[in-house]
Amino acid sequence: MAEAPLQAAILVGGTGARVGCNTDCILKPMVDVDGRPFLDWLIEEVAHFPIPSITLLAGNFGQAIMARYGGRVIGGVRIEVLVEPEPWVYRVACGCPARI
Repeated sequence: MAEAPLQAAILVGGTGARVGCNTDCILKPMVDVDGRPFLDWLIEEVAHFPIPSITLLAGNFGQAIMARYGGRVIGGVRIEVLVEPEPWVYRVACGCPARI
């Protein structure tokens, strides 16, 4: 029998460019879905599984994610937020990561 994972990671650092006007004034993972941020729904879904911690990997506006979720326990799952200090982009021509 396989062991349960020790951690889940959720990427929450995008700019929301593909979502368009819904993210002009709000972070993409914080977009309202049925009265609550989308990220709340996602965290609660992960909490249904025997995973003791979730790490939110935040980029753009990561401090806002940290303020809302950092150190909280939701559904018995500990939430950790890691904020990327600088954004990364990928060079299309060579596929090499580069700082902007």
